[in-house]
Amino acid sequence: SLFIHLFMSWFGGGGRPQKPSQQDELLKGIERIQMKDSIKMYNGVVERCFEICATNFRIRKLDEGEEKCVHQCVEKFMKHTQRVARGFAEANVAMGPSPPVQ
Repeated sequence: SLFIHLFMSWFGGGGRPQKPSQQDELLKGIERIQMKDSIKMYNGVVERCFEICATNFRIRKLDEGEEKCVHQCVEKFMKHTQRVARGFAEANVAMGPSPPVQ
């Protein structure tokens, strides 16, 4: 992926770690970063949609309007995320194949 290629070129000695153990460690680090980013993004969506949509704190459940707002908020976020992912995929294709990691 574009992210892995860039990460390895920045931090992995020109994208070619010398030993398999270095490559494994680098990939594990990338996975940790991606997991943290995913959790951060999820928490951000929850917080943002809650702040926008939850307006009635006199009852425990969301009312119909709040539920609709949350649904639209999350749907909008998902569409945006898909659009961004398509952009990254197109950029990755335009860059061509990554050089093999040795």
